[in-house]
This record gives sequence, structure tokens and C-alpha cells, in this order.
Amino acid sequence: MNGHHARKTNVVWKPWGQKVLAGLFASSLIYLVKSVLVQVVYIRYRQAQLAGKVVKNKQALDLLARLYQRSRVIYPESTSGRFAQEDDLLDDANTYTVTTFADKASDPADAFKLYEANTRVIHAMDHIRDVTPALARRIWGAFVTDDKKTLVPSDLQKYFEDRPEIVTLCFEILDKDGNGDITFEEMKSSIVGIARERRDLYSGWSNSKDILKSFSILCNCVVALLSFMVFLGFLTQIKATFTFVGGIMTSLGFAFNGTITEMFSAIIFIFVKHPFDVGDSVGLDDGEYVVEHISLLYTQVRSTSVNKYTHFPNSVLNTKKVENLSRSGSMHEVFSLIVNYNTTSEQVDALRTDMAKFLAANSRDYCAGEDNLEVDLVSVALDKLELKVTLKYKGNWADPKRAHRRAKALAEILRITKEVPIAKA
Repeated sequence: MNGHHARKTNVVWKPWGQKVLAGLFASSLIYLVKSVLVQVVYIRYRQAQLAGKVVKNKQALDLLARLYQRSRVIYPESTSGRFAQEDDLLDDANTYTVTTFADKASDPADAFKLYEANTRVIHAMDHIRDVTPALARRIWGAFVTDDKKTLVPSDLQKYFEDRPEIVTLCFEILDKDGNGDITFEEMKSSIVGIARERRDLYSGWSNSKDILKSFSILCNCVVALLSFMVFLGFLTQIKATFTFVGGIMTSLGFAFNGTITEMFSAIIFIFVKHPFDVGDSVGLDDGEYVVEHISLLYTQVRSTSVNKYTHFPNSVLNTKKVENLSRSGSMHEVFSLIVNYNTTSEQVDALRTDMAKFLAANSRDYCAGEDNLEVDLVSVALDKLELKVTLKYKGNWADPKRAHRRAKALAEILRITKEVPIAKA
């Protein structure tokens, strides 16, 4: 505008045009920084929330598809009526898209069968109540003979001689207690768990889109405010502009102090701390909950005891102690008993010995061994003693079998205390 080809005459609109262009350029830079920031937050949040979980779930689905496909080879649907009911449920899946995948594969027939199996497995994952158990029965019945109650590696090795890694992967994913065999209930529970994890991943993905969309809108509001300040700075005197804007910001800060504090607390809680995901079991205020929905400003949870839904503002959760049970490993539980004052060390040792036998006999639910069992007298009163029994589960408190395991262990402890006897009279 001021080059040697420009007119030498003084034009009134030139200075104003330059200021507007400079304001647009500065505003564009601010918007660029905002866009990069949102994308970085988007990537890091998705990685923190879903990285690893998606890979493991896809790996589990691929394993189930291969096991299901091999079961169809052992017991074909057309010639064997052994799994007619299960096949009817699994056959509801839509497989019209598999031809595209088959045409691109080196062996279209095998690719079609495997992709069709994968489609039916995904269909089973979407219907947890009826089709998922049918998938477990189909896979279990194909590899386990009628006279056996457990699935062991040798049952699979003869059908997967060309792919021995599938046998190893199968027991890594489905053998939750790690004892080297899989019962039907264990397989059913594992496959249902895979289906629930897939459902929670989709729900968490949808929630993350809403959270990041809300965060982007908030950033756009900040960018609009900064752009307004930039234009005021270019079109008016800088000192007067910042005095005016400072007064406005101070007034808004007093008016929306609570809202601004809540918003920034929620952002820190969601994007920085990120203590849980959708589907996680968490401990809050001495209660246990399952996370059902996460948004930018609040989190919806469901109580595991009374099935009651509760909304917690994220700014409030930011100040609370959050215990994530799902992310925890194998957990211990302590049973506190009031026993007879005349209890001897020999009786305590007898209790420890009997409990060790109980853990060894129920190794599917509990960790056996001396390192996983503690029996101690922890306090003494004039007329009673307090005895604590600590044992370790195979799994954590997010496991739905926790109540069964706890009741089973407590019943055994009470039985032993009466037989020894060390129960308080």
C-alpha cells in the first residue's frame, strides 16, 4: 500500500485499512494457536483414554473370530445340528460387506469365512444378554469333549498346529485366574467382559467427542474475546484500550467467579488428571460406583449397591479422593474378627493352616501361598481379642465375582473359627 507504485496523495482510508489488516493477521495467528492446541489436547486425551484398550479389545475380537471359525470347521452348521440354537442367534449378523474384503485377499474363500466369522462375533458383542453366551457355548462345546469340565492347551493345539500363538493368546485373554485351564463359566464371563469393554469403549469415544467439542467452543469464545481486544488495540490508543478491557475483565471476573473456577477445575480434572474412563468402577465418598457418562462439566455414575444414578460436578471430583478399582491389579481384602480372650498362638496357626488349604483348593478365585495370606492378632482388650485375616483375590473389586468370593471366604473363616475353636463366646 505504501510502495513506490502507490499514489503519493494522502488517502484517508489507507491507515485504517492497514490497521484492519494487521488486526486480521493477529487474530488469524491466535486462531491458529487455538486450533493447534485443540488438536494436541484431542490426540493426548484420546491416547490417555483409549490407547491400549482399543488394541487389546481388537486383539480379543480377532481371537474370538478365529476360535469361532475353527469351531464351524469342526462342527459345520449345515451338517451338524449340535449348535442349531446358537447358530440361529449368531446367523442374524449382516455379512453383505464381506465380498469387498474377500476380493482383495490372496485366498478369497478363507478371507470370506474369517471375515464372516468376525462379523458374527461383532454381532454377538452387540447383544450381551443372549447372543454373547451363545458364542461362548459354541466355542466351548466345539473344543471340549463331553466328559471334560475344563479347556486345556492340548485341546486347542491339535486344531491350531499351524498357529500355535493362537493357543497362547487364548489362555492369556480368557484364562483370567491364570491356572492353565478354562471352565465354561470362566469363558462365558471373559467373553461377556470383552463385550462390555467394547461397549464402554464406544460410549467413551462418543463422550470424548462431546467433551472435545465443548472444549473447542470454549476456546473459540476465548479467541473471539482476544480478537476483539486486538482490534481495539490497533484501532484505538493502546493505553486506553487496555484500561477499558481491564475494567471489563475485572467486572466479568467478579460476576462469573464461581463459573470460571468450576470450568477450569473441570478442564484440569478431565484433561490433566483423567482418573477414570467410562465403564470403570471407582470409589467415591466410601461408596462404589460405575462411571456411565463423562462430559466437560459433570460425570454421571451409578451406585453398585442400590443402582442409583448420581451426577458429580467435575470441579467437585477434582477435590475428592478417587479410587479407580478397574485400573487396580489383584487386590487384598481384610476380615476382622472378635475372638475369645483365651485364644492361643497354636489356634491362630491352625486357623492359618486351614485357610491356606482353602486358598489352595480354590485357586481359581484366590491367590494361594504364604505371601498371599496373613493371620494376625492386631489388638487386645480386657475381655476380647481382634483377629485380622488378609487374603488376596485373583482380580480386583471391579470383578463382578467379588461378592461371591467374599461370601465364600467369610463362610470358611467362620467355619474354621468354630471348629478350632476361637470364636468369642
